[in-house]
Amino acid sequence: MQTGGFTLRELERKAKLSKLGMWEGYIPPAGAAQTRSDSIKGPLVEVVSGDCVVIHDTATGKEHRLYLSSVRAPRLGRRGDTPEPWAVEAKEYLRSKYIGRTLEVAVEYTRKDAVPGGGEGSGVERTFASCVYKGENIAVWRCCCFLGGGLQKNILTY
Repeated sequence: MQTGGFTLRELERKAKLSKLGMWEGYIPPAGAAQTRSDSIKGPLVEVVSGDCVVIHDTATGKEHRLYLSSVRAPRLGRRGDTPEPWAVEAKEYLRSKYIGRTLEVAVEYTRKDAVPGGGEGSGVERTFASCVYKGENIAVWRCCCFLGGGLQKNILTY
């Protein structure tokens, strides 16, 4: 299930850790994204937003909150804010299409996002992954179907 890009990122990470070749003097910046090569397989149990899902790992019994790599969905409104255009539709599309379906997940990297006003090391760690259903990455499939459904005209006018 590993893609060419994923394999290349893993090789680069190993070279950085071993300080090989051009990475001989490499010092990672504080809070840099860490690449991981975890694999998870299990049903989609919750769609948090158009780019965030919760997967139940059948091997460990744990639930994992994952963000779809390379996807930025419109933000849902919080605390009285109105959602961005198409945010609800993006979430509903993922929910109706994939909820309860067994996905294969390749964790690509994690990133620690800074919290405003937080000190050193504070922040929320977010895990980014590719989620595959029947051989298709759901992020790519979702974008193609969603755009094919008429959203493309609205995106071009924003």
